[in-house]
Amino acid sequence: MAFQTHYRPEPGFFETTITGSVNADDVIAIDVEILGSPHWDGGKPRLVLVDHNVDLSEIDMASLAEEILPHLEAARARRTRKERIAWVVPNDRNRSIVAVWELMPDKDSLQDFKSFSNQPEAMAWLLATDD
Repeated sequence: MAFQTHYRPEPGFFETTITGSVNADDVIAIDVEILGSPHWDGGKPRLVLVDHNVDLSEIDMASLAEEILPHLEAARARRTRKERIAWVVPNDRNRSIVAVWELMPDKDSLQDFKSFSNQPEAMAWLLATDD
């Protein structure tokens, strides 16, 4: 997987672009990079832009439960508030995979994330002050 993460100071969020095949280690690597950023202040919104050709199929419920959620729990002390993460996923198959991730009950105390087919809708939700 290839990814690039940038901090957008206005209005204050991290933006990650993902290309290629993705597994749980890659998702953890993105999180580690953001947590290590000088812009990290305990919880900033995140926009994740997934290229149309990305394959998310390696991240199933088992890898979420056994790899990603334990990482999030271990890094809990670095998070002072729940994060909002908007995934822009133009591919219907991948968007359905992310929609399954949204159903994981254990992630609710750590992150609030949703999948969108386009960036304007994702940004509106990401930067909204209330649901």
